[in-house]
Parts: sequence; C-alpha cells; structure tokens
Amino acid sequence: MSCPAHRSWTSLACMLAVLAIAVLTGCGGGPAPNDGTADVATATLGGYSFGPTSNVLTHPSFSATATTPKWVGKGFGEFSGKQTTVSTPDGGLVKGVKTLKMTVSIPGISTMYFWLAQDSQKNIHYLKAKDGPDPVRLTGVAAGLKPWFLLPRPADTTDGRTWYEYASARQKIRQNKICSTSATYRGKGGLVWLRDIRDNDGDGFEPAWTGDDGRHDLYLDPTGHGLWGIALSATGGYVGKAPTAP
Repeated sequence: MSCPAHRSWTSLACMLAVLAIAVLTGCGGGPAPNDGTADVATATLGGYSFGPTSNVLTHPSFSATATTPKWVGKGFGEFSGKQTTVSTPDGGLVKGVKTLKMTVSIPGISTMYFWLAQDSQKNIHYLKAKDGPDPVRLTGVAAGLKPWFLLPRPADTTDGRTWYEYASARQKIRQNKICSTSATYRGKGGLVWLRDIRDNDGDGFEPAWTGDDGRHDLYLDPTGHGLWGIALSATGGYVGKAPTAP
C-alpha cells in the first residue's frame, strides 16, 4: 500500500493538476464533427479525433508545448522549503497520438508522469499515466474507456462541470470538477480552479481531506495560459510562476 503522501499526489491530473467527458453533468463534451478549423485526424480513439499537432496544447485555460519553460512551485505551510516542478517534454506516440509527457516532481516525495494530448475539439486528454512507483498504465480513451480529461473543451470549461476517471467500464476511481472559473488563490484572481478526488478506499468521493481519499486542487491562469498554483492539503500546498530556476 502506498503512503498517504503518495496517495495524495496520485490525485494529480495532476494533472495537472490537476485532471471522462462523456459523464460530464449536463455537458455536451462528446465527439463532434470536425468544424474545418481543427487538424485533419491522424488517429481516432473512442470517437475523438487527434491531429498531427495533438501535442501542442492550445486550450484557453492551459497551453503547453514541448518547449514550454519548466514551472516551479514554491512551498508554503506544511510544505515550506519544498518545491514542485512541472515540465512538458515530448511524450512520443500513445496509440498513434502525439503527446506531451507532463512530469510533476516533488523532491523527496514523488515524481509522476502524465501523457497529454489535445483532440480536434480542444479537449485535453490523459492517455497514459505513471504515479510514483506504480507501473505505467493507459488511461481514458487510450485504454478503451470513457475519456479522462485534464480539461474539457473550452465551451465546457464552466463552473460546476464534473467528470470522472474510470478504472473499468463501470468503476469510477477519480472525480474531477471545475469549482470556479474566477477563483482567487495566494493573492491572484481570475483563476480556473480544478479539483480532483481519488477514491482510494472504495467508499465514494469525499469532498474534504477525510478517510483514505486523496484530494488535489489546481489553479490555472488563463492570462498566462498555464499553471499558477497547486494545493495538496488544508494547511499547505504550493504556489509559483514559471520560469523560475529550482
């Protein structure tokens, strides 16, 4: 069994993080016809089309390429003195789809990897993941399951949107929610606040840090098109702006 700190960080989706669109509450985020402005599909997974630039993320709330500078988060609270770094190098092909390999490193605690790709509707998918010492696993449409997103397409990036990561056709293991598109965190406003809760004990998704579940909050800066902050617990977390040298 992994330690509580590791279980908390596996909730990232991190994802950045952190972070299934078919089960979005009231959300029409499923596959849609190509509108003529998206890439010509080079691969289709689960009905979602991915073009030749699927590894170039252009979502209004989160953009990244293989050359995006490393993000460094500065620890505070119970994480004072620790840093988190997030980078997005090229991730190669996953099921024929070009990806970025989002690497989240917390020195002395854990390093996690998430392979991201953007489809023709600008949904950002998690296609593969590795949580700390756990083995690499395919996720979402790459695993033949309902899609698991870091972010749904821009039209669906609205307050209250909820979706899930699935371990099988019926088993939900992670709940994702857009808590606000105008949040304030560590002195900065206008942020997109994502929350994910991983059901580590099989009893559902507890809204607070209780039981064995891992909860994780990501704050994205639409004006900077990237990560602003990460919160891991009620009394601590990380905040920072890239590029800052570790």
